[in-house]
Amino acid sequence: MARQSKIAAWVTEMSIAFDRLCCCTAPRRCRAFTLLELLVVIGIMLILISLLFPVIHSLRLSSYAASTSAQISQLRSAIENYANDWHAYPGPLSNPQIISGITFAGVVGNGANAAGNITMTENLTLGLLGGLTPTGTNGSIVYTSAALGRGPVSLLVTNPTNYHSYLADSGTSGWLSPRSFVDSGGIPANDTNIPEFVDRFPDPLPILYLRAKVGAPGIVSPDTTPGNGGLVFQYDVAQLLPYTAAKLDGKTHGLQNVGSASLDLNTAKDNPPLDALPYLRDPTRNSSNQYVKVAIQSPLVSDGNVDGLPRQQNGYLLIAAGKDRVYGTYDDLTNFGSVHP
Repeated sequence: MARQSKIAAWVTEMSIAFDRLCCCTAPRRCRAFTLLELLVVIGIMLILISLLFPVIHSLRLSSYAASTSAQISQLRSAIENYANDWHAYPGPLSNPQIISGITFAGVVGNGANAAGNITMTENLTLGLLGGLTPTGTNGSIVYTSAALGRGPVSLLVTNPTNYHSYLADSGTSGWLSPRSFVDSGGIPANDTNIPEFVDRFPDPLPILYLRAKVGAPGIVSPDTTPGNGGLVFQYDVAQLLPYTAAKLDGKTHGLQNVGSASLDLNTAKDNPPLDALPYLRDPTRNSSNQYVKVAIQSPLVSDGNVDGLPRQQNGYLLIAAGKDRVYGTYDDLTNFGSVHP
């Protein structure tokens, strides 16, 4: 009997403890949260969510930037492979042809580019993937989207040679604009129906391509009119304007003018986006004893183009807008590394 009494007491104690734990004894009801307590909990959750959103957004932007940097590395490898085969950087059209404006049958202008002039950025696509075909009729050359991806073709009408594509289809899906570039807001670039390489952000922008005029003095042409002065400089602002002047993504972009010769990246950092001269001048090679020797002195000395050396001298530049989606700022993604030294 004593043992049974102890067991009964123990069961009673456990029952009471269980009732307290689950708060559901009868006939007593569990105490509910008050409205104030619910509002406090909801408020705390909203604060935590608001703190997490910027962090998640920043991580996503960093991921897109990393993907674009990897894309630029692959483009750089393709460009170097092209240079090994052709002994020049990609693009079947010469710098004078691009600067003065050139078009072919099958090329249609977009935006303000009513003449259908091919841009240097589109020239990169033609160099790495092909698209131009000599027809054999009066020496004419035609662009067809069907030839895109088959590789570049030498433009000798009598005996054209077909080369392989410099980018494999695998791993490059979504790298090209469908045709003429139009941003997510419907704003067109001033390009043609030849597609260009675009970056890996959800609101993609073209990856700009500048090819230096090998051996030319100076850094960048101060003249924004194609054909007026760009031939004596390594780079030309007119090659960038189809994209930087088009208000793509609704932004005001840099790299539209040469700017002040006295302006360097240190003094320009508080006034983004940057002009072309301080951006395209190599900031690590700006000492006074490294003046570029020029045959034509008059326009070059006055605008500061002889002060320092260009980035990637006698080479090429790839420029993608960074997280801020603006060309000509410190977070731009390029083939030469960080914009600022």
